[in-house]
Parts: sequence; C-alpha cells; structure tokens
Amino acid sequence: MQQVVRAGLRAFRYSIRNNGRRGGGGERVGVLGLIEGSRRCFSSQSAAIAVANLLDKKEVTTRLVDLLKSIPFVDPSKVSPSAKLKEDLQLDTLDNVEVIMAVEKEFAVDIPDTEANKISNTTDLIDYIAAHPQAK
Repeated sequence: MQQVVRAGLRAFRYSIRNNGRRGGGGERVGVLGLIEGSRRCFSSQSAAIAVANLLDKKEVTTRLVDLLKSIPFVDPSKVSPSAKLKEDLQLDTLDNVEVIMAVEKEFAVDIPDTEANKISNTTDLIDYIAAHPQAK
C-alpha cells in the first residue's frame, strides 16, 4: 500500500515539475497552480494534523490485547503487550496470518507481507499500528 502511495506522489511531483507553464512573474507554475520554486507542497500545519491523527499507543495496546484474547485459538491467559507470537501464544504460520488479518480489520489498515513477516511479538504489532497514519 505504501509503495502505491509513494508511486502516486512521485507521479504527482513529476507532473508538477514537467507539465507546468511559465507564470506571469517568470516562475514556473505546476499543473495545480503551485509555484515550483518552493519544494513544499504541504504546510507544517498539515504535517502536525497528520501526526495528531495517529492512534495513541495505550489505546492500540488495549484494543490489540482485547482482540488477541477474543481469538478462539489464542490462550487469553498468555496474551500480554510483550507476548511473542510464536513462543508465548503458540501461533503457527497460518494462525499468524489469521491474527494479522484480524488486526487489519480491527484497525482498518493494510499490513504488507514484508512488514507482517517482521512482526514477531505484540510489541512490534503495537508499534506498527501506532505509527500507521491510516489506523482507526
């Protein structure tokens, strides 16, 4: 998903740089009327809003622990914010995929396989979701 977004941003930047026309003051104006001399397309205010939209780590932890406890093949007594998926929760590869899918549904995010393969414990999962800008 992030690769698609990055590719879209690259295409957007390219179209602004290369399809522009000369403005009245001699500056190059891009497709959307943005002056190309400035590299900023987004203000610091929009960046602050994006950071403000991230979920609180405590909320993510609570929701994730509750979610894991509700999954039938996971022993609720072994679930903790630092539990290892394979060793502590006894998840095999298929169980791990099902847990990732449940997390994606709960938080409305898409976790790429490359990132999912890096997640070995609940702490990794909490950090990933808390840092994901689209998590709800």
